Amino acid sequence: MQRQGNGFTLIELIIVIIILGVLAVAAAPKFISLKDDAVASTMRAEFGSFEAAVKMYHLGWQLKGQKKASDNLAGFGDGTVDSSSFGFPYATSGVDVHPFSACGELWPALLDTESTIGYVEDSDLLTTDKDIAYTYNADGCSYRVVYFIQQDLETLVMRYSYRTGKVTITKATYSP
Repeated sequence: MQRQGNGFTLIELIIVIIILGVLAVAAAPKFISLKDDAVASTMRAEFGSFEAAVKMYHLGWQLKGQKKASDNLAGFGDGTVDSSSFGFPYATSGVDVHPFSACGELWPALLDTESTIGYVEDSDLLTTDKDIAYTYNADGCSYRVVYFIQQDLETLVMRYSYRTGKVTITKATYSP
């Protein structure tokens, strides 16, 4: 009996399938982390844009000869961004607005972005549909990337001081 060599044996096919399965299992974590990398890159870019907008706003405030808090600095964005008494972006609804409102208003006023923002209690971070959760204190705002919190990963946090204009981006872990 003569054997023809026109194809693969069942054993050869099974070995190829096993090898492909092992490669898929080894490669899957790399592809899963691509979304994490994409979100991190997007948020770093948005945080960087926020910082650049703060610097541009302050420069405009100085060039206009401002010496105190000002409503609706002309020539910046749509002209609705108000400054702190130190000349840094503060809010859009007036220089006397509470920081709670100011931090929420500032993000969309400085950035043209699809990211959604809202004040979110720590206990609601795992279920919110917001992209960025903000908090505030007497000196400024903190913006946290919700995606990483919901994935139980280290998240990116941007802190902004409307007294000094300082923007810091750090990583943090949250356990709501």
